[in-house]
Amino acid sequence: MTANGTSAATVIVTLKNADGIPVPNKAVELALTSGSGLTIKNQDVGLNEYVTIGNTNSSGVATATLKTTVAGVRTLKARSQQFPL
Repeated sequence: MTANGTSAATVIVTLKNADGIPVPNKAVELALTSGSGLTIKNQDVGLNEYVTIGNTNSSGVATATLKTTVAGVRTLKARSQQFPL
């Protein structure tokens, strides 16, 4: 992704239960754990600040668009209903 504020990358989160079965209709949140200058779904985020990206679909998948104006590496973490994924 180019750090120009308009180029975007997509992050995909797939939520499955202990048996590997997709879990639909669950809210998913993402947080930035390292790096800076990231926008998730058009919301500026700080370190360890969670942003709701939406509910999982029937396949247990939720997606979000990422943008930045600062070059560098970032690390994200995801959770659903306060539980880390």
